[in-house]
Amino acid sequence: MGEDYLVIPAPVGAVVPLVPFGCRVVFVGGTMYYTLYDTYYRRVPDGYIVVADPRVAATTTDAVPADDETQTHTVWITNPNGSRIPVELRERDGGQWVGPAGEYYDAFPTEAQLQSVYGLGESQPIQVAAQPAPEDEAPSAIVWITNPNSSKTPVVLAAGEQGTWIGAYGEVYEALPTEEQLRPVYGLPGQPPKPEEPRPEVP
Repeated sequence: MGEDYLVIPAPVGAVVPLVPFGCRVVFVGGTMYYTLYDTYYRRVPDGYIVVADPRVAATTTDAVPADDETQTHTVWITNPNGSRIPVELRERDGGQWVGPAGEYYDAFPTEAQLQSVYGLGESQPIQVAAQPAPEDEAPSAIVWITNPNSSKTPVVLAAGEQGTWIGAYGEVYEALPTEEQLRPVYGLPGQPPKPEEPRPEVP
């Protein structure tokens, strides 16, 4: 045995609270993934689930039979910071609808029902790689957030369609978001330190 260690890939189906630092954001078939060392993660309500290489699945022609097609509908959720998240629902027999996480609704869910599962809260910090995307991937931008302890958090945003920007949770901004919009979601808890006001001179 000695001092040698064997590196094994993360098992598919495992759920982790945060993606490893250094992950890149990639899009396959319109779905956002995080990847590092040939391991792929997808956002789920409980964290990030390890999935098989989505590029391989995307090239499989017989993955879904033609007669198994179901109606889909996208509901856009508005977050506290003004961004929006698309939630794709699939219709099932009996009038039920299935969400991306596999949960079932007896009737078409309201935005309030979906908000509790897929919406962004006031404080959900995440580790995101602060590195530019390769040339064959969508262009990205980094916005740095100043935290209450004077540290800074990098948030990587991917360029979307028609001038939109996509955050690490899949939320969509109509324009490149400001630090104020991103801080409630990605920053550390609390408010940023206010600049000290100059003290009045005493005569």
